[in-house]
Amino acid sequence: MYPTTCLQTLTAALPTLLLSPVAPAGEGSGPWPADKAWARDDNQAPATHSTYQGWHSLRLANPLIELQVLPDVGGRIIQFKLGGHEFLWVNPQLAGKLPPASGRSDDGGWFNLGGDKLWPAPQGWDNEQQWPGPPDPVLDGQPYQLHQLPPGQPGETAIRLTSRNDPRSGIRLSRVVRILPNSTRVGFEATMENTDNKPRRWGIWAHTQLDGAKADRSGHNPLLQAWCPMNPRSKFAKGYDVIFGEKNNPSFQADAARGLMRVQYQYKVGKIGLDSPAGWSATVDGESGAVFVQRFVFEPDQDYPDGSSVEFWLNGVGQIHAYGKDLVMANNVAEDPYVFESEVLSSFAELQPGQRSTWRYSD
Repeated sequence: MYPTTCLQTLTAALPTLLLSPVAPAGEGSGPWPADKAWARDDNQAPATHSTYQGWHSLRLANPLIELQVLPDVGGRIIQFKLGGHEFLWVNPQLAGKLPPASGRSDDGGWFNLGGDKLWPAPQGWDNEQQWPGPPDPVLDGQPYQLHQLPPGQPGETAIRLTSRNDPRSGIRLSRVVRILPNSTRVGFEATMENTDNKPRRWGIWAHTQLDGAKADRSGHNPLLQAWCPMNPRSKFAKGYDVIFGEKNNPSFQADAARGLMRVQYQYKVGKIGLDSPAGWSATVDGESGAVFVQRFVFEPDQDYPDGSSVEFWLNGVGQIHAYGKDLVMANNVAEDPYVFESEVLSSFAELQPGQRSTWRYSD
């Protein structure tokens, strides 16, 4: 069964989405042509070389949605656009800029452009079984190879983005991105390959940074909220786990009667994880009426990074413990921007050298 994510403008606060599977397609080969768009017939959703906020980008679009992709910086999708609404946070201080060849910022830190990308999970700083980023100079900061793929069905556009080999995690990441004609759905196939000479165990972390600012940029958007079903048989005592920040952060509100976690953006730093079995989470922008829904398939018999299939991170004021130390977050939007992260994770894959694992989900 194919997990899905959907972008829709809905009038209901909590959407009910019944989405059919996306049929997987063959993988094709060959670099993206530099001189023209890939167009196979009149019904094909166009993919063209473009620019976005000063970057050279690849634009995938149909009459409903537009994706701007940056292969040169971590193979990220820098923007999802539905009609006139842009969902993803983009760092205005780095617009149009590329990281140094190192994949890090000049001071060695994270070159945080924003957008949607893949990371290995779990995150941590205790041993080599944990990913100690960001930054990640290879998987997040260096170029990905771009290939066109044949459509799996008429009118589909598909590309594949592939990282370099990362010596730290011992893996290579790739992601197939598919858009369908006249649909808001975006399909993903994320693949992790062990390029090391020893076994590796990771999950795949689809990391999405949503814009948490008001439309007029005057402050954080308190009408930005997310809902995610809680597990009635959760391994966590409260049905969720506080990963970073205060244990009683009011941004995270469990509704036991309805079996839902409600996350409201209050510009208070924190992160939680849920072992949600329902296969969806929905982030609703009450200011614009736009809804970002992520769908996935939960595997109850498998282990997950942090024990979680869904995680939410909120930028904001407060204190966390990370990178082996206590960090006080700045009350300054330039240093601590309005970002609301909605993240879905695959189960762990135990990979021998040369083995690969693919996780399918979609938008």
